[in-house]
Amino acid sequence: MPPHLIADSVISIAAVLGLIILYRVLKASEGRSPLNRRFLFAIIVIGAMIFARVLQWFTGIGVFGNFTFLAASLVPLAALLITEGVLRRHAPRLVKLWAVAGTAILILFTFLPWGNGSLIPLLSLAAFQMLTFLIIGYLVLTRDRDTLSEAENLIVTRLALSLLLILPFALSDFRTDFLDPPVRLSGVAILVMCWLVVSLGRGTISHLEIMRTLGALAFSALGAGISVAWLADMDFRTTVQTIAIVLSAALLVTLFNEARALRRDRERDSLLGYLASADWSDPARFLHGLQRLAMVRGALVLSPEDLKDFDEAFFAALTAQPIRRKSALNTASQNEVEDQFRWFFEKFGVTHALLITQQPVRILALNLPPLAASQAAEFELQVTQKVAQMLSSSRDASHD
Repeated sequence: MPPHLIADSVISIAAVLGLIILYRVLKASEGRSPLNRRFLFAIIVIGAMIFARVLQWFTGIGVFGNFTFLAASLVPLAALLITEGVLRRHAPRLVKLWAVAGTAILILFTFLPWGNGSLIPLLSLAAFQMLTFLIIGYLVLTRDRDTLSEAENLIVTRLALSLLLILPFALSDFRTDFLDPPVRLSGVAILVMCWLVVSLGRGTISHLEIMRTLGALAFSALGAGISVAWLADMDFRTTVQTIAIVLSAALLVTLFNEARALRRDRERDSLLGYLASADWSDPARFLHGLQRLAMVRGALVLSPEDLKDFDEAFFAALTAQPIRRKSALNTASQNEVEDQFRWFFEKFGVTHALLITQQPVRILALNLPPLAASQAAEFELQVTQKVAQMLSSSRDASHD
């Protein structure tokens, strides 16, 4: 296989993996909403196009090339559907006719005798994609910002940032006798787009942070690629291919980490959501539902029968400080109460103890390793403990 196809394949496979990550993120977040359905349709179209292209490179089977061209013909229409969904208004009638007619003509090209690999279909596809993306850019820039919420304007801005990369990078996909770039860069643009969309789920990340991170990744990839090229005495084309591969790998890792961070954020949100919607009439039922949440899954609710090894001094210390952490224990202390807490954490194999009720004594014991114990998680545990103790106190007061 030629070197440029090896580089193209690696970048394309990275882009497919990025699209899979984005698909899973969107499915986990209101996958049935109208806007998400449009995004999912676009992901399927782009993923099918890239995957079929890689198969065609490795196998040489012409039908995969036809399928690649067919999927590529649908990309502008999918992009227009997303734009309409984000802007919450229909595109002008002429724009819709342009998108539908252009897609239909290109699909027809797929089945014509000259095949999709000849110059006319390729130039037609490139022109159709570029003009459609330019029209989408115009619709985005001329939108009425006052009719959209802050979150919707954020989505539109990220879409515009994606277009800034997609427009020039997509041209590198069209190799002809007159245009022979060292590597196809559309996969890089797709990974950036996936990253921008996933980062929307974490509203605290600003555009400036996004651009700084992207700049740092690009600079790191450039430095790594040039260093490898210097060591291996590569020519210019191979150097560019190496830089593109390193950048794709870095973007894929960043996207994966961003998706994991978003999932952790949603798990914390699920805890807060449970606190807002739980049945507060029965502390036992409240705790039972709490144990099913991801952050505290596997937590133990310890009753007096489980706590026979501990004396009144232990319970008095826990009453004075209702949340105890294993990491906060003084290992050098010979205090009897400290020894009991050390024994508690060792016996039950947990890191946190939360006093839930005093009469009778109930303790929520859970394992939250230091690496997972962020400031937000600790804060939510404090809220959980106070809510559970308040429920128990109110129930005791009503019985009195």
